[in-house]
Amino acid sequence: MNNYVAPPIKWVGGKRQLLEEIVPRIPEHDTYYEPFLGGGAVFFALQPNKAVLSDYNYELINLYRTIKTQPQLLIENLRYYSNTEEDYYKARDYDRDEFLYQSMCPVQKAARFLYLNKTGFNGLYRVNKKGHFNVPYGKNKDRRFLDEENIMKCHKVLKSNDISVTASDFTRASDANKNDFVYFDPPYVPLSITSSFTSYTKTGFGMKEQKRLLQLCDTLNSRGVKWMLSNSSAPIVYTMYNAYNIIEVNASRNVAASSSSRKRVKEVLVTNN
Repeated sequence: MNNYVAPPIKWVGGKRQLLEEIVPRIPEHDTYYEPFLGGGAVFFALQPNKAVLSDYNYELINLYRTIKTQPQLLIENLRYYSNTEEDYYKARDYDRDEFLYQSMCPVQKAARFLYLNKTGFNGLYRVNKKGHFNVPYGKNKDRRFLDEENIMKCHKVLKSNDISVTASDFTRASDANKNDFVYFDPPYVPLSITSSFTSYTKTGFGMKEQKRLLQLCDTLNSRGVKWMLSNSSAPIVYTMYNAYNIIEVNASRNVAASSSSRKRVKEVLVTNN
């Protein structure tokens, strides 16, 4: 991973710290699929020659498409922002005005998304039932939201290879063939009801979706497609994936409000090879 490129955004459950556990376990393949793209840490570490990247979050996918096709315009639009509480809440409220938000072009929406991600609390992406972004200001005035060099590095990775970026749910990976590889990193099964995080999109991602994902993993396995899945160490995950290889890993998670409550937690990697 000498040519590692940092993801352009911070994302809940990002895999930067687990790359040494994940990357060596990925077999040789023709096309790399990642249907829960998020921050894309594994993709940017692998930098495959051919990949199908997707996510249900349209705002996220719009950012990646903009980095791939119009990075300089993205940088120019980011220059209009400043890391102040007043600017943050002004930008956050854009989607409360339907006419204003719909009048914004994709590059403007991508710049807003990146700005809010970098200056909001802990890099969270959270929306309310109306689909409005509702994460509070991060109160870190030293945090950089414009990293031109890294944006251009991400652009080079996305542009120089055969990389498809689409807004779709995880069933996009059903197109994978025998010689391909799929990495699933879904919203985790909560360890408890109170730790449930279902606002990734306004539709949520509950047990119904987790079971659909398992069905897809079973289908891919029956076709000889190799895959890997990350999830929490909730007991039900062990039960659901008991037919496959389950590897326990430790990760430091910092979604909590204070640093004193951030700690290393046990997670699992599931593989079918």
